[in-house]
Amino acid sequence: MGESKPRRRLPSNFGTDKFVRQNIRSSHRRISFRDLARLASPRKTEHYLAERTGKDPRSARRWLRGDAAPASAVYAVMADIFSRIE
Repeated sequence: MGESKPRRRLPSNFGTDKFVRQNIRSSHRRISFRDLARLASPRKTEHYLAERTGKDPRSARRWLRGDAAPASAVYAVMADIFSRIE
């Protein structure tokens, strides 16, 4: 009955290297504050934000849910990330 032909694999100019990092995000998508904060502190992110900004953890939890984070929180997270770069 209607059997299909197997697909022919075309040769590529580039070898497949499983250790090459794949593009995680497309360049046109903005990184959310939540992703940025989790990059800085994957565990206990809300306590990390509260400590860095001087606010309570409830406010930090609200920022992680999607409410607008104040500029001071964004600057604190960015400063912490950039301080790790040598």
